[in-house]
Amino acid sequence: MLITILSFLLGTGTSLLIYFLTPLSSSPWYLLLLIVMIPLLAAFYFFLFLFYLLIVGLFVKKEEEREKPSRWALWVLTHGTPALCFFSLINLKVTGSEKLPKDKKVMMVSNHLSNFDQICMLAGLKRENSVYISKHGNFHIPAAGGLITLAGYIPLSRDNAFQAAKAIKKASDYLKNNQYDIGICPEGTRSKDHEFHEFHPGSFKIAMWGESDIAVIAIQNSWCVAKRFPFRITKVYVDVVDVLHYEDFKGMNTKDLSDLVHQKIADHLEANKSRDYRFKNKK
Repeated sequence: MLITILSFLLGTGTSLLIYFLTPLSSSPWYLLLLIVMIPLLAAFYFFLFLFYLLIVGLFVKKEEEREKPSRWALWVLTHGTPALCFFSLINLKVTGSEKLPKDKKVMMVSNHLSNFDQICMLAGLKRENSVYISKHGNFHIPAAGGLITLAGYIPLSRDNAFQAAKAIKKASDYLKNNQYDIGICPEGTRSKDHEFHEFHPGSFKIAMWGESDIAVIAIQNSWCVAKRFPFRITKVYVDVVDVLHYEDFKGMNTKDLSDLVHQKIADHLEANKSRDYRFKNKK
């Protein structure tokens, strides 16, 4: 929100300067132009900020995994994602965030519909020290790749068992030491058909080894943000369905735990089908 406000302050200030320092102020009709200029210049300043991140990303070695996340990068992600949601015309609806513990880091598990999932979770949940597990390809996305590298995001390879075990161990250590929240989408990849697919049970070793609670999160409609932009607003839901406490599942195996979390998300999505644009479009 801070970056959104700053963008609009700069946009408003620049618009007023243009208005009063040019012949525009000679006619009251040009006030309409002033009103139009403010959001346009706010968007310009935000995209200037994205360009700055792109330049920073060019100098980040994405092949080198960081030992410690950059506090600056984590701050930018926490405060920049609400602005990205705003300018992407996302109407973000968050429920259940009060269930998240304030003094303890958790493993956040969600379904995976698009690259906007993590953006919406960061913007909606406002968990400032959150590190996500992501596939290698995301680290090479312009602007975002360099930023998530600096933020200490953990790459996970499904084709390299040793690297995957190393990533799980690193994430679990963050939780065990109560340093960072860990976000993961155990489906492994975003759903191409917008359906909810099975989880990879191995992902839940993070919570087991880290002895952490699990935040069960359901996301709806993030898949159609890019399709509806720039002419329609997209209502995206981020719901904290439940928080499972470590003491309640520490005796379970990862397959049973994976099935339990999957079922909670599946039941929530089914109960809230009416909010899903796929079904609205069929009416």
